[in-house]
Amino acid sequence: MSSVRNRNGGSLATKLAASEEQEALEAFKMALGGIHSGSIIFGVKILEEMYEIVGDVELKSLIVQTLRKIRIDGGWPIKDKYEDMAEEVGAGDASDFSISDALTKLADRQAFNTVRSAAPRTKQERVVIASGVAGTVKRIIGEQQNAGFVSVDGHGDVFLAKNQNPDLPWPPQIGVRIVGDLIKGFDKKKDRESVNIADSRLA
Repeated sequence: MSSVRNRNGGSLATKLAASEEQEALEAFKMALGGIHSGSIIFGVKILEEMYEIVGDVELKSLIVQTLRKIRIDGGWPIKDKYEDMAEEVGAGDASDFSISDALTKLADRQAFNTVRSAAPRTKQERVVIASGVAGTVKRIIGEQQNAGFVSVDGHGDVFLAKNQNPDLPWPPQIGVRIVGDLIKGFDKKKDRESVNIADSRLA
Protein backbone atom coordinates (compact mmCIF):
# COMPACT_ATOMS: atom_id res chain seq x y z
CA MET A 1 0.00 0.00 0.00
CA SER A 2 1.45 3.35 -1.00
CA SER A 3 1.70 6.15 1.55
CA VAL A 4 -0.58 9.19 1.27
CA ARG A 5 1.37 12.17 -0.05
CA ASN A 6 0.68 15.85 0.49
CA ARG A 7 0.56 18.40 -2.32
CA ASN A 8 4.16 19.55 -1.62
CA GLY A 9 5.40 16.00 -2.09
CA GLY A 10 6.63 13.68 0.62
CA SER A 11 4.83 11.08 2.66
CA LEU A 12 2.45 12.40 5.31
CA ALA A 13 3.38 9.41 7.44
CA THR A 14 7.05 10.34 7.09
CA LYS A 15 6.38 13.96 7.99
CA LEU A 16 4.30 12.88 10.98
CA ALA A 17 7.08 10.56 12.14
CA ALA A 18 9.60 13.39 11.78
CA SER A 19 7.31 15.71 13.75
CA GLU A 20 6.92 13.15 16.55
CA GLU A 21 10.69 12.58 16.61
CA GLN A 22 11.31 16.32 16.97
CA GLU A 23 8.70 16.58 19.72
CA ALA A 24 10.27 13.67 21.60
CA LEU A 25 13.76 15.14 21.12
CA GLU A 26 12.65 18.48 22.57
CA ALA A 27 11.14 16.67 25.57
CA PHE A 28 14.40 14.78 26.17
CA LYS A 29 16.43 17.99 25.86
CA MET A 30 14.18 19.72 28.36
CA ALA A 31 14.55 16.81 30.81
CA LEU A 32 18.34 16.94 30.47
CA GLY A 33 18.13 20.70 31.07
CA GLY A 34 17.31 19.95 34.69
CA ILE A 35 20.47 17.91 35.20
CA HIS A 36 23.86 19.53 35.84
CA SER A 37 27.01 17.99 34.38
CA GLY A 38 28.16 17.02 37.87
CA SER A 39 25.01 14.92 38.32
CA ILE A 40 24.76 13.62 34.75
CA ILE A 41 24.72 10.07 36.08
CA PHE A 42 21.01 10.71 36.72
CA GLY A 43 20.53 11.34 32.99
CA VAL A 44 21.81 7.98 31.75
CA LYS A 45 18.35 6.53 31.09
CA ILE A 46 17.27 9.73 29.29
CA LEU A 47 20.36 9.62 27.08
CA GLU A 48 19.86 5.94 26.24
CA GLU A 49 16.25 6.53 25.19
CA MET A 50 17.22 9.73 23.36
CA TYR A 51 19.75 7.78 21.28
CA GLU A 52 17.04 5.44 20.06
CA ILE A 53 14.79 8.17 18.63
CA VAL A 54 17.46 10.47 17.15
CA GLY A 55 18.25 10.13 13.46
CA ASP A 56 21.04 12.71 13.18
CA VAL A 57 24.44 10.95 13.30
CA GLU A 58 26.25 13.90 14.87
CA LEU A 59 23.71 14.08 17.67
CA LYS A 60 23.83 10.30 18.18
CA SER A 61 27.62 10.55 18.44
CA LEU A 62 27.36 13.23 21.14
CA ILE A 63 24.93 11.05 23.08
CA VAL A 64 26.98 7.86 22.94
CA GLN A 65 30.22 9.68 23.80
CA THR A 66 28.50 11.26 26.80
CA LEU A 67 27.34 7.81 27.93
CA ARG A 68 30.81 6.33 27.47
CA LYS A 69 32.43 9.23 29.36
CA ILE A 70 29.97 8.77 32.24
CA ARG A 71 31.00 5.10 32.33
CA ILE A 72 34.70 6.01 32.31
CA ASP A 73 34.37 8.66 35.02
CA GLY A 74 32.26 6.32 37.14
CA GLY A 75 34.80 3.51 36.86
CA TRP A 76 32.16 1.16 35.48
CA PRO A 77 33.14 -1.88 33.38
CA ILE A 78 32.94 -1.56 29.60
CA LYS A 79 29.35 -1.75 28.39
CA ASP A 80 29.02 -3.65 25.10
CA LYS A 81 25.84 -1.76 24.25
CA TYR A 82 27.67 1.57 24.31
CA GLU A 83 30.58 0.22 22.29
CA ASP A 84 28.18 -1.12 19.63
CA MET A 85 26.48 2.29 19.52
CA ALA A 86 29.87 4.00 19.15
CA GLU A 87 30.83 1.70 16.28
CA GLU A 88 27.50 2.40 14.61
CA VAL A 89 28.17 6.14 14.45
CA GLY A 90 31.95 5.94 14.04
CA ALA A 91 32.76 7.53 17.40
CA GLY A 92 36.37 7.49 18.59
CA ASP A 93 37.88 7.33 22.06
CA ALA A 94 35.84 9.09 24.77
CA SER A 95 38.54 9.51 27.43
CA ASP A 96 39.00 13.25 26.80
CA PHE A 97 35.38 13.91 25.88
CA SER A 98 33.76 16.94 27.57
CA ILE A 99 30.32 16.21 29.02
CA SER A 100 29.78 19.90 29.79
CA ASP A 101 30.35 20.86 26.15
CA ALA A 102 28.03 18.09 24.95
CA LEU A 103 25.23 19.24 27.25
CA THR A 104 25.22 22.66 25.56
CA LYS A 105 23.81 20.83 22.51
CA LEU A 106 21.94 17.97 24.19
CA ALA A 107 20.18 19.87 26.98
CA ASP A 108 17.71 22.76 26.92
CA ARG A 109 18.08 24.42 30.31
CA GLN A 110 16.02 27.44 29.27
CA ALA A 111 13.00 25.27 28.42
CA PHE A 112 13.37 23.38 31.69
CA ASN A 113 13.56 26.60 33.72
CA THR A 114 10.54 28.03 31.88
CA VAL A 115 8.41 24.99 32.72
CA ARG A 116 9.68 24.87 36.30
CA SER A 117 8.96 28.56 36.92
CA ALA A 118 5.45 28.17 35.51
CA ALA A 119 4.64 25.17 37.70
CA PRO A 120 2.88 25.90 41.02
CA ARG A 121 5.24 25.54 43.95
CA THR A 122 4.03 23.40 46.80
CA LYS A 123 5.96 22.74 49.95
CA GLN A 124 6.16 19.03 50.61
CA GLU A 125 5.86 17.91 54.18
CA ARG A 126 8.87 15.93 55.33
CA VAL A 127 7.92 12.36 56.18
CA VAL A 128 10.26 10.83 58.75
CA ILE A 129 10.51 7.05 58.57
CA ALA A 130 12.95 6.57 61.45
CA SER A 131 14.97 8.87 63.71
CA GLY A 132 18.47 8.49 65.08
CA VAL A 133 19.53 5.70 62.73
CA ALA A 134 23.20 4.87 62.25
CA GLY A 135 24.97 3.96 59.06
CA THR A 136 28.27 3.86 57.19
CA VAL A 137 29.11 6.11 54.23
CA LYS A 138 29.49 3.74 51.29
CA ARG A 139 30.34 6.01 48.36
CA ILE A 140 30.19 9.60 47.09
CA ILE A 141 29.07 10.28 43.52
CA GLY A 142 29.24 13.04 40.90
CA GLU A 143 32.02 15.38 39.77
CA GLN A 144 30.99 17.87 42.46
CA GLN A 145 30.63 15.09 45.03
CA ASN A 146 27.32 16.49 46.29
CA ALA A 147 25.60 13.16 46.87
CA GLY A 148 26.27 9.58 47.82
CA PHE A 149 24.98 6.45 49.51
CA VAL A 150 24.98 5.24 53.09
CA SER A 151 24.55 1.67 54.28
CA VAL A 152 22.10 2.11 57.16
CA ASP A 153 21.82 -0.56 59.82
CA GLY A 154 18.63 -2.54 59.23
CA HIS A 155 17.58 -0.50 56.18
CA GLY A 156 20.17 -1.17 53.46
CA ASP A 157 21.58 1.51 51.16
CA VAL A 158 19.90 4.93 51.26
CA PHE A 159 20.57 8.18 49.40
CA LEU A 160 22.71 10.91 50.97
CA ALA A 161 22.43 14.50 49.65
CA LYS A 162 24.67 17.37 50.71
CA ASN A 163 21.81 19.88 50.88
CA GLN A 164 19.84 17.66 53.28
CA ASN A 165 22.77 17.25 55.68
CA PRO A 166 24.13 20.73 56.51
CA ASP A 167 25.82 19.63 59.74
CA LEU A 168 27.82 16.85 58.10
CA PRO A 169 31.44 17.67 57.08
CA TRP A 170 31.43 17.42 53.29
CA PRO A 171 32.36 15.28 51.54
CA PRO A 172 32.27 12.68 54.31
CA GLN A 173 35.00 10.07 54.28
CA ILE A 174 34.16 6.63 52.94
CA GLY A 175 33.64 4.25 55.86
CA VAL A 176 32.80 6.95 58.41
CA ARG A 177 29.83 6.32 60.71
CA ILE A 178 26.99 8.87 60.78
CA VAL A 179 23.68 9.23 62.63
CA GLY A 180 20.57 10.89 61.17
CA ASP A 181 16.91 10.60 60.22
CA LEU A 182 15.48 8.47 57.43
CA ILE A 183 12.97 10.42 55.33
CA LYS A 184 10.89 9.72 52.25
CA GLY A 185 12.41 10.99 49.03
CA PHE A 186 11.77 10.63 45.31
CA ASP A 187 14.08 9.00 42.79
CA LYS A 188 13.51 10.98 39.56
CA LYS A 189 15.61 8.58 37.54
CA LYS A 190 13.50 5.55 38.52
CA ASP A 191 10.29 7.58 38.95
CA ARG A 192 9.53 6.14 42.35
CA GLU A 193 9.76 6.89 46.06
CA SER A 194 13.12 6.45 47.73
CA VAL A 195 14.59 6.66 51.22
CA ASN A 196 17.08 9.41 52.10
CA ILE A 197 19.12 10.10 55.21
CA ALA A 198 18.85 13.70 56.42
CA ASP A 199 20.08 15.97 59.22
CA SER A 200 22.91 13.56 59.84
CA ARG A 201 26.07 14.12 61.88
CA LEU A 202 29.23 12.18 62.60
CA ALA A 203 28.60 9.36 65.04
